[in-house]
Amino acid sequence: MINWVEQGVKPARLNATVSSGDYSGEIQQLCQWPTRPVWTSDSDFNCVFDQASYESWQYELNAWKIPVY
Repeated sequence: MINWVEQGVKPARLNATVSSGDYSGEIQQLCQWPTRPVWTSDSDFNCVFDQASYESWQYELNAWKIPVY
C-alpha cells in the first residue's frame, strides 16, 4: 500500500485476513477488480481479466441507500 500511495505502483493483489469460519485468522490474497483468480495449483493462482465478470458488474447495491462507486 505504501508503494501505491507514495510511488503510484498499483498492487496486482492485496492481502486480506479471514474474519470468521474455518479459515479465521488466515491471510489470503485478493485480485484487483476486474481480474479474478485462476488457480495453477492448490496454493498458487494468477489474476486474469474476465470480460464476462466485467460486463455483469452492477453498481447498485440494495444494502446501501446511497450510490457506491
